[in-house]
Amino acid sequence: MATWYVDYANGSDSASGATGAPFKTPQRANTAASSGDTIKLRGQYYTPATLYKTTLNITKSGTTWEPDTGHAPAFDGNWDASFQRADGQYNWPDGSCIPDIGTPGTASFKEFTATITITGDDVTFRGIRVQNSAGQGIVATAAHRVKITDCTIDHCFGAGMVIQGTGMNDLIDGAEVGRNTISRLSFKGRIWNFAALIGKPGTQGSMNVIYCTGAWIHHNLLCYGMGEGINAGRGGTGSIIEYNTVHTCNHLCLYINRTKNCIIRNNFLTHTYNPDFIEDKPEVKGGPVVKDQNVAAGIVLGDECGQKMPLTYYSEGQQVYNNIIVGMGAGIDIRNSYKVDARGNTDGYDTQLKNAWIAHNTIVGRGRSTRGIMVAQTLPEWGGGRTHVNSIIENNVVHMWYGEAGYELAVIKGAIPGVLFRNNAWYASAAALAALPRAAVGAGDVTAAPELVNPNWPLADNYPNPNISNLNWYNYALRENSPLIGAASNRGRANGLTPPAMAYDYNGAARADEDAANGRYYDIGAVEYGSDEPADPTVTASFTASVTSGVAPLSVTFTSTSSGANGGVINRWLWEFGDGRTADTAGPHTRTYSRPGTYPVRLTVLDTTQDPDIYSISAETVITVTETGPTGGAVDAVRVAMSTGAGNQTIAFNLGGAAPDLVLFFLSNATAAATTTDNALFAIGAASPGSQWSGAIYSRDAQGTTSTRRYFSDTAAVISIDHTGITGAAAVTQFAANSVTLAISDTFPAAYLLTAVAFADTAHLSKAGVIDLATAAATGLGFAPDFMLLASTFQTNLATLGNSAVLSLSAHGDYLATLGSADFAGAHLAHFSRHNRDTSDVATYLGTGGYDNLSSGAWGTVDRTASGFQLFKDAAVTANGRAGYAALALGKNQAVYYGASPDSTGTVNYTVNSSLGDTDGDGDMEEENIEPGLLLLFMTLYDPENVDGETDYDSWTLAVVDAGATYSLNYADQGAAATSNSWVRADNSLVIRDSGGTVKAAGTVSLTATGFSINWTTVNATVEYPFHAIAIRKPLNAAGPVAAFSGAPTEPTDGVVAFTDQSNPNGAAITWAWDFGDGRTATTQNPTHTYLEYGTYTVRLTVTNVNGSNTVTKANYIRFLDPAAEPWLVGPYEPMTVTNTTVSRLHGDDPSSPNYGRVEIGLDLDGLLIDASPADAAGAVAGKLRIVSDLTNNRLKVILPNGTVKYVNFA
Repeated sequence: MATWYVDYANGSDSASGATGAPFKTPQRANTAASSGDTIKLRGQYYTPATLYKTTLNITKSGTTWEPDTGHAPAFDGNWDASFQRADGQYNWPDGSCIPDIGTPGTASFKEFTATITITGDDVTFRGIRVQNSAGQGIVATAAHRVKITDCTIDHCFGAGMVIQGTGMNDLIDGAEVGRNTISRLSFKGRIWNFAALIGKPGTQGSMNVIYCTGAWIHHNLLCYGMGEGINAGRGGTGSIIEYNTVHTCNHLCLYINRTKNCIIRNNFLTHTYNPDFIEDKPEVKGGPVVKDQNVAAGIVLGDECGQKMPLTYYSEGQQVYNNIIVGMGAGIDIRNSYKVDARGNTDGYDTQLKNAWIAHNTIVGRGRSTRGIMVAQTLPEWGGGRTHVNSIIENNVVHMWYGEAGYELAVIKGAIPGVLFRNNAWYASAAALAALPRAAVGAGDVTAAPELVNPNWPLADNYPNPNISNLNWYNYALRENSPLIGAASNRGRANGLTPPAMAYDYNGAARADEDAANGRYYDIGAVEYGSDEPADPTVTASFTASVTSGVAPLSVTFTSTSSGANGGVINRWLWEFGDGRTADTAGPHTRTYSRPGTYPVRLTVLDTTQDPDIYSISAETVITVTETGPTGGAVDAVRVAMSTGAGNQTIAFNLGGAAPDLVLFFLSNATAAATTTDNALFAIGAASPGSQWSGAIYSRDAQGTTSTRRYFSDTAAVISIDHTGITGAAAVTQFAANSVTLAISDTFPAAYLLTAVAFADTAHLSKAGVIDLATAAATGLGFAPDFMLLASTFQTNLATLGNSAVLSLSAHGDYLATLGSADFAGAHLAHFSRHNRDTSDVATYLGTGGYDNLSSGAWGTVDRTASGFQLFKDAAVTANGRAGYAALALGKNQAVYYGASPDSTGTVNYTVNSSLGDTDGDGDMEEENIEPGLLLLFMTLYDPENVDGETDYDSWTLAVVDAGATYSLNYADQGAAATSNSWVRADNSLVIRDSGGTVKAAGTVSLTATGFSINWTTVNATVEYPFHAIAIRKPLNAAGPVAAFSGAPTEPTDGVVAFTDQSNPNGAAITWAWDFGDGRTATTQNPTHTYLEYGTYTVRLTVTNVNGSNTVTKANYIRFLDPAAEPWLVGPYEPMTVTNTTVSRLHGDDPSSPNYGRVEIGLDLDGLLIDASPADAAGAVAGKLRIVSDLTNNRLKVILPNGTVKYVNFA
């Protein structure tokens, strides 16, 4: 049973669908899913970028569709009120609407296409919103046992929800539709203008349950619909419709059509008299308009006939009880009619009450109500002979008192001997009572005032809010002096029908006979006297926070769990987030706290529609934010000199003891800082476990014609080249704690300076790799990158020296420069110097992201995806060759800054902000200031107006800055001249020179709490040279020095050991604190120490600078042993059989043994490791004594846990 994730804003259908790599479209998840799987949708209905602008067809049976934790997703179809014209007519939607229903009268027209379609069995669809659909909302067709719960359907052109089989021979069973809110159906406007528009009368209801058996429709809120509220019928059997609230529907509230044994109970039905849902109706299309100032009926039992239904299936066994019906045009209508319209079509109803029980309903008339209960007999036009039989209408309240004529308590059409009226309460004017049809009068009727609590309480219309704020069922309960108490029938069998058992009232209170012995039974009406009176309306404020503590920047999602009780409906919210920011919508709201501190958060909710004094203030939740830094992250930049010999070279970092996840390498042929080196070499590389790459460019100095080269490798992380070929290569072979090891396969000609940047101990995901620019459209990383470095020399053949120095190097650090954008933004440096030219042909370009081949003109952009990145290439010129990438998922702990050198010297502060997107749904970009721990800064001599003659921009600088140091590299290539001038220069500050060596801009870079500063010491007063910087947030672990040392010899014979410091100061001067393990110390860098006593000693070195300290400990490192000491093992040895348990005696402690008295060693096999091959070079094993058989030399090799090696010769 798998779980699949979908994120329309950030996902990709080429991703895996896992939580970190979600699909984009729900349809892709449907394809991947199997029975038993759960599909979790992400997004927020109030954030436009996350809305699902698509349809969904769920075909996979047994699947569950629900929001992911903390999400409130919505499908949105773009249907908009703009389609309504001032004259009440409607423009037809264009193709941007989902679904596109086409144009009437054309082949493309598909009336009421669904946004969500379910055809699989046993599907659960819950908690998801469907809005602005140009068709129907949710349609389940031929889907057995479907469950649709807790959804919201708002503003649809067609029906809100349809549950339907395909016909009488294909009824679907077991559908559950519960706790849904369905409002604004068809559209807000005039239904009959809609009829004229499409040439069909009427429209679809809010909810249609057709050809269903055993459907359970419960606790739904349906309102503001242009058709029926709930339409159940057409062959249905055994459906239960209960605890629903239906109001303000144009047509009617509940409609039962050709269904057997349907139960309608405990529903509240009303109308707020919103005029847009009380329509003028033409009798026929194009005919005269007849004013109808009444609203529609509450409950209609009407078996449609004529063209609409075959006369083969009729309703029977209807049970309608415990419903409250207020202010409807008719309370309950058993409908029969016959007519022929202007087109000659017969139409009408042929309804028979058979074994029907209509009881304990409370019907209250209001200003537009005209009729209480209507019963019409079947008509001879339909063949006759099906008179009502075995049916009872009893114990109902019909309250129609308004003191004016025109109201009817009951309407009876035709003879209805098969219907028994008894014990009903009729209340109206004397004229209305006098007009009560004789057939509706029964034994036990009550005509006195029913003494309801407050039947005239006004109901406020809150359109488009679906909730009626002052709706309270208790207004229709009985007062203590009501004559209806105990006045119901005895529920005895009558008229051929035994009423079904009914133990509870509308409110769920138990019904009980008042005094059965004296003929007093249940109370008349839907509410039994004594049913718990609700308390005054209240609201209670509460909320949850996704997290309450953490490291800055801390993003917290606040979700209101507030509630209303006793009719209280929350309509206002006031959030106070503790940082000066507020919000006035329900949310959820996501806030990012970028500074350490404590932030008290509270929520106030109100119900101002009833009373401004109905409010509640939540308890405070304190958000605690600690030290700024990405959780669990460490980053460090160091500069080392490359070894000039073959073998391994270890580069040490300060990563808090963690092994690097990803390392970047920047190499030049400079061998010392602040020194210009002729010939220009620059190499870039990256390595992560399992993959590494490097690329290099080279320009030869002092040439009459240019001599420039390039090279790319996917097997080495560090390379150097010259004009003849590769001159050095090193591959990462080990990622260890605080270090990486380089295996040098081609020796470097000099101690070239290498700058290395390591990322480690992260909750971030990282990966380095190589792609083919000609074929790669998208690259799957398994995560969405936040920082990415991309480099290419545009070579199709790897490990081959190429002509011309062509390099594209980009560092991307922000993908939300604009709302909804996936484009990576950052610093993009492109350099080109053509080989073998006698005129200058050199160019350098500084852009904001992507890649660019200045030789061919090929270029492209890089987009971030949910599971990697995607290249978009210039259609005119296709880029070829390999590119290396290094990607990190940092969680928005990065930022981009675009700046330029100033026109005067001095310190300038630069603030860097990470783009967060539209986190609160207000349509604006939210940003967050970050404190950098690493800065990559690219600078060129771009001079568009040629003020100082740098027309070819032939010099550029890359600076790597961390908390401890600045490592910059200035690369210059003047190109061909009488004598070309190509060089590099390494510095410990930001410096850029022209190709002639003149400093054009320089300054000291420092990281600050809000970004970085540059103390500019050299500027050009007339030209501002651009720089682009990528900042990565300061991690928890500061980049201090890294301690390392060696000693020789480690087993001295005279006690004298020379210690050599191998520490990396990491950009700042360090001090040394040695502890030699014998009680003596030293503070020099490379001390020589003399041990005075034999023993084994543990040595520690602690190095410290302004950025922190670091200690390395080598346990039992020095062994100064007495050569005259006893041998460590004595034989001969007596063989014995042992098991993997502790040996309880020494081998030689048995008096009967010939070796008795010998000194021997007892071995515990739990501490013993016996190896078969002496070639095994694993070395010492902690807690184990290793014994290796050395058959070649006829001996055993014994390795102690501390690494000491001894030998035992065979006898």
